[in-house]
Amino acid sequence: YDGSSRFAKDNQWGFFPSLSVGWRLSEEDWFKSDAINNFKIKASFGLMGNDRIDPFQYLNTYSLRGNDFMNSNLVPQPIYIINQLANPDITWETAQKFDIGIDIGFNNFDFELDYFNEKRTDLLTARQGSLPYVSGIVNEWNRSSIIPQENIGEIRNQGIEAILNYYQTFNKVKVYGNVNFTYNKNEVVFLDDAEGAPEWQLRSGKPIGAQLLYESVGMFRTQADLDNNVTLPGQQLGDLMYRDVDGDGEITGLDRVRQELTNVPQIIYGLTLGASLYNFDVNILFQGQAKSVQYVAAESGEVGNYFNSWAENRWHPDNIDGSYPRADVRTSSSINEGLYENDFWLENTAYLRIKNIEVAYNIPLGDIKIIKSARAYINGFNVATFTKAKDVDPEGDSTNGQFYPQQKIFNIGFNINF
Repeated sequence: YDGSSRFAKDNQWGFFPSLSVGWRLSEEDWFKSDAINNFKIKASFGLMGNDRIDPFQYLNTYSLRGNDFMNSNLVPQPIYIINQLANPDITWETAQKFDIGIDIGFNNFDFELDYFNEKRTDLLTARQGSLPYVSGIVNEWNRSSIIPQENIGEIRNQGIEAILNYYQTFNKVKVYGNVNFTYNKNEVVFLDDAEGAPEWQLRSGKPIGAQLLYESVGMFRTQADLDNNVTLPGQQLGDLMYRDVDGDGEITGLDRVRQELTNVPQIIYGLTLGASLYNFDVNILFQGQAKSVQYVAAESGEVGNYFNSWAENRWHPDNIDGSYPRADVRTSSSINEGLYENDFWLENTAYLRIKNIEVAYNIPLGDIKIIKSARAYINGFNVATFTKAKDVDPEGDSTNGQFYPQQKIFNIGFNINF
């Protein structure tokens, strides 16, 4: 039972119970097994409340503007303007969490598997679709929206988590391994979509933050392509071809499609392997992700530079089979990108990375008492990455590719403890 001063007096308190249970079957007399040394079934269900929101949303908030216009004349007199309309009814966001799983230990393996389902309700979000601009409740120029947030959002996360540990000794060689895998499907149950929006643009059933993009279905390589397909005003050879989703013979905002993936991966995984023999040991860590994309279109032309892959493989009259559209004055104002953001620029950011490798030797100390341990090692970080992402680090989240990439680092050193 929790209270928060971020809500108005009548909405400050929330009740969030939870319960977890477990049954270790391997402790029951009727379950005794030489092969299985641990078998546990577990489940939990509960509610959690969130009050980590912007404060004072239950009050109108104002700011002071230095001057104003009256009858088209600038009046140098400060006035108060509204920043945010109040919603005195805001209250706790609630997460309903359910988890069920098993833990198994047998021979040299430990295995853990969990299914989770989380439903977040009463999410604070502003109406974006059903409240038209003509309502007058709109932001002033260059200011954030004054539309108040309401407890209307609903989101669901569900998936599985699995962990497998292995350990074994073969004569004098000790080996171990660890595998972890998580699949999480995030989808919108309800956010305020515009009434009458086409089905392929709704946020319901799609991940949070899924983009609305035009679908690129090819490139205008010949005059016949321009003559026989739906075009935009001013399109020319070397431009991307967009799908007329609603079939009205025009490319409009209604032809944008809500995407199935975002830059938040639905799958993440890792693998650790290690072995030791006498005083030597070696360890290697793999990590990766899957079912994720990143929109990447570098600002190029009169400002910025093209990626080499675009510059070398662009369409031009002597390379009509180029895999990238023609060069333009500026990417952000191009019909092939900034004016019509489209799925051509989505990079598949699934990857597998050798994150760390280390080989070490534990130095025998003999009768040396002053030193407790000594270790010599050589290691490498970000040794290799296997991915389809061509020009950017797959873990980056910049739409123009302008971020500092991860570096390969190699070290040789000694670790001495006294």
